[in-house]
Amino acid sequence: MGFFYNSNLAGAMRYFGYAEGDFNQLGELGSTSAGPATFCPGYSGAGQNVKNNAASVSNHDIFHEYARVYYNSWFQGNSDIVMRQTTRNLSPTIKNNNASFQWFS
Repeated sequence: MGFFYNSNLAGAMRYFGYAEGDFNQLGELGSTSAGPATFCPGYSGAGQNVKNNAASVSNHDIFHEYARVYYNSWFQGNSDIVMRQTTRNLSPTIKNNNASFQWFS
């Protein structure tokens, strides 16, 4: 799942192959020693935390039906559904308020 700093898949991007329960704590589930996920270099938003900074997403996964992007960490609160093989801007509720995401089959 690709997360983009700006709307319309613009700006810096960060790709995740596995679900993330908290973009501020990458690594094994429950780990408190891992650091935050940041956007990759080269475009606007580079180096910024992914948590609460994503405006659009791209789901090119072929193994899962869809993904949910959640407002809160650990898959809690309001969410946006992103179907397989689609791209979209996040809804006003989730845009720049994204804390976790999870795959669904």
